[in-house]
Amino acid sequence: NIMIRDLETTDLKKLVECVELYKETVGVESVDKEYLIKQIKESLIHQNHKIIVKEMMGKVVGFAVGTLLQNHWNGKRYGEVSYIFAHRELMGSTVKKELFDNLNQWFREEGCHYSLSLTSHWDKNYEPETEFLNTTKHFYTQAGCKVVGYNFVKELNA
Repeated sequence: NIMIRDLETTDLKKLVECVELYKETVGVESVDKEYLIKQIKESLIHQNHKIIVKEMMGKVVGFAVGTLLQNHWNGKRYGEVSYIFAHRELMGSTVKKELFDNLNQWFREEGCHYSLSLTSHWDKNYEPETEFLNTTKHFYTQAGCKVVGYNFVKELNA
């Protein structure tokens, strides 16, 4: 039984396990679980945030995070996709596409004019993770998105 649904408070542990796998997939060294859980709980109480999960055999095997926003230049409401992840073993791109389509449907229902997907990923030396970025670019262009900008990172030696 596989389904996409809204995240529920009882899913926190399952989502953290899924994020742990996401961490390994993208090559991140560690996840601050306490902060992650705090962020997830906060997003659960805000009407303009949505976390959806794909569940299979009692496990969260994919998730996506979206936010409703308004463009201050033209006043248009839009949806922002900040994360999409699916286990590689599960035909990742199909699951990711389902999650992406599901979020975009929610954006449509909420009166959004467009969706904006943000992607950035770098290593511990602030060098771009090119393979990840190329895979992500391919996914979004296949899903009908256009590249409209760049992200920049600068180490601040704090």
